[in-house]
Amino acid sequence: MKIQKLTVTHLLAMTAGIVIFISSWAIDTLFGGISAFRIFLAATLLLFIWDGFLKGHMRKPNPGEIGLILFVIWAILSYFWSLKPELTAAVIEYVYVAAAAMFIVTSRMSANVKLWRFFGYAYIFGCVVASIIVINNAADFAAQGERASVGELNANYIAYSLVTSIPVSLALLTTKRHRLWFRSMLVGSLAMTMFATMITGSRGALLAALLCILSFFVVRATRSFLKTMLWVALSGIGLVIFWEYLPGEIRERLDVFAIIFSGNASSIDLSGRADIWPVAIQYFEDNLLAGIGAGAFKGVNPFGIEGHNVFLTVATETGIIGLLIYALTVFYIFFKLIFQSKTREIRNAGIAMLAVWTPIAMTGVWEGSVVAWLVFGWLLAASRHEADPLLATTKQRRRIRFAF
Repeated sequence: MKIQKLTVTHLLAMTAGIVIFISSWAIDTLFGGISAFRIFLAATLLLFIWDGFLKGHMRKPNPGEIGLILFVIWAILSYFWSLKPELTAAVIEYVYVAAAAMFIVTSRMSANVKLWRFFGYAYIFGCVVASIIVINNAADFAAQGERASVGELNANYIAYSLVTSIPVSLALLTTKRHRLWFRSMLVGSLAMTMFATMITGSRGALLAALLCILSFFVVRATRSFLKTMLWVALSGIGLVIFWEYLPGEIRERLDVFAIIFSGNASSIDLSGRADIWPVAIQYFEDNLLAGIGAGAFKGVNPFGIEGHNVFLTVATETGIIGLLIYALTVFYIFFKLIFQSKTREIRNAGIAMLAVWTPIAMTGVWEGSVVAWLVFGWLLAASRHEADPLLATTKQRRRIRFAF
């Protein structure tokens, strides 16, 4: 058996895989006083540049990369007029630059289908680890009257990361013919993700998960109605079973869905969002063109919290210019995924990603999320992949068998 020589590309793939694996649950884990995530991200960037130098070429940036880079540059410039320069410097260094780096590295390396699958499995496995930790810690967090999480990470961050894995799982399930045991593992990871998301008590994440699964089923119902209805029924049964194992405090938080259906939406506790949004709007109106500085809003509002709305936060902190760049970049990504993907499966995954991202973006702190942007890059790369010939042959055989 011939042993393949270890190259810079192999090392790059390994470090990128590690970064993706730990992004959902170990982003604040320290190694020698430094974030392990940032150590591996720095190594990945250095290897990425080195690999490109050795190959002697670098692919031209696509509109998504250009848009994100321009947004980061504008965020950096906002430091000079920021109301809180120290917060601006921190959000640029720890949030926006990391997100842009992950988006570019993931989207470019995932042009290789094998690496694309490797990164997808790495992210799914990371979310399984996060789910196990959340489920294992649930009783301890509940005893302290807190929502289950991983270490000191915000419970919403964990929940948003977990539900973002759903479009990844759906893309992996539908773009290749897998053995039954492997498909069962992926479906099992989806179930574990849903249960862990419910335990975190994140209402926005649970809504995102439900919309994602519903949109995916609706799209597939046009081709396989009976199978879709079966999966809908099984999903509903699973949610009912999961509900019985939730701590009482978490059930009370999730009762918001019953309140919405009862028509009493005005009585919902939005955890300060209803108070913070008008403040953000006022700052935006007073600093229309350039904003108050990236990351500065948390330091200037009387509540001391983030905006909890992606577009409102971007508008407040970077003005109309930043909002326009950011919105066009996100629009390009979803337009490419939903309308220009080469395969139906990635189009469906793009719709699922939109269903996940939208409620999170409307209620959460997700504008510079490393997780969101690495999955954006991962799916964007898949939009250029050709369909798997074996999968097409398998589908044709199934249609023939059904016909006869």
